[in-house]
Amino acid sequence: MSGNRILVCPMDWGLGHASRDVELIHHLLQAGFEVILGADAAPLLFLREHFPKLEYLVIPSYKISYSNKGSMVLKMLFSVPKIIWGIWKEHQLLKEIIRKKRIDLVISDNRFGLWNKKVQSVFISHQLWIKSPKSFRCAEPIINRINHWFINKYDECWVPDFENAPFLAGDLAHPVKKPSNVKYMGPLSRFKLPLSAVKEDLISAEKFDILVTLSGPEPQRSLLEQQIVTQVLMERFKTLIIRGKPGEFEQFEQENIRFINHLNSFQMRKLIIETPVIICRSGYSSVMDLVTLQKSAILIPTPGQTEQEYLAEYLKGKMWFYSVTQKDFELEKAMLVLEKFKINCKFENNSLLKECINSLNPEPL
Repeated sequence: MSGNRILVCPMDWGLGHASRDVELIHHLLQAGFEVILGADAAPLLFLREHFPKLEYLVIPSYKISYSNKGSMVLKMLFSVPKIIWGIWKEHQLLKEIIRKKRIDLVISDNRFGLWNKKVQSVFISHQLWIKSPKSFRCAEPIINRINHWFINKYDECWVPDFENAPFLAGDLAHPVKKPSNVKYMGPLSRFKLPLSAVKEDLISAEKFDILVTLSGPEPQRSLLEQQIVTQVLMERFKTLIIRGKPGEFEQFEQENIRFINHLNSFQMRKLIIETPVIICRSGYSSVMDLVTLQKSAILIPTPGQTEQEYLAEYLKGKMWFYSVTQKDFELEKAMLVLEKFKINCKFENNSLLKECINSLNPEPL
């Protein structure tokens, strides 16, 4: 295959985008493409853990943090200039990368600036419609006009959801008005791939009552960790907390809680399947992983992140997951209510993803 060098770049807010791209990269390699990874910090470490032999480039992140106190909306509004500057810089950087690395095609997972007229470009997003807080609902059409303007700069937009029911992302991925270049690629999950066992795997051989997987930007990741730790110590359940920090392998114990910064995908899959209670954010990649494993969970959306708040309520309404706000979280109550929820949607063979990959034409435009 000539002209087959593909640059794959996930967004850097947490590990979710890098996580869901593992399945995509696996199938691109199977199809004969030469994949180059483009990321920064934790997402880059995560992808290199899965694909240690692939060439990689550091593409700087936007370095946006969430609000600790006060309005999340105001925090993000003040961050808009920084985000726009980050988009412009990565757009300029891509020109140099295409020239120096002879890139034929770019796949951007929710990074708005990685398109170029000289090569084919694909944008991955489950947010064709961005939800605004109620107090800013009047601005929603304007926000999504900008969102669609960026999406339409790409040749195609691949949506990691089903085109027809059952939907995993609800209105986010199936708005009334959507960009003209949309293709549905089906849900993505690293847990659909064959994963190698780990020698002397003491973590996933041990049994726990509760598995907590933390993710997302600071300071909310740490705030949720502190809140859960306080309640778990009171209730005395044997708990494993995965802190979402790849590249840091420290682990320690505090009474009935074991803390570990990061686990590989084989360990994660085994623990999710075997642990009775899972607690995590309602990030879309986590949802796709859990649905893949047919495992319901307690979802706690990141405060002020409208996408996660919508997904939590939407999936709670389908009786697939129990969800509760961070400020209202009560461990014992959540564990009792979780028993009423069950996922009744299965997906195994993702023919939509293969169709999207087979349609790629990485020839100079």
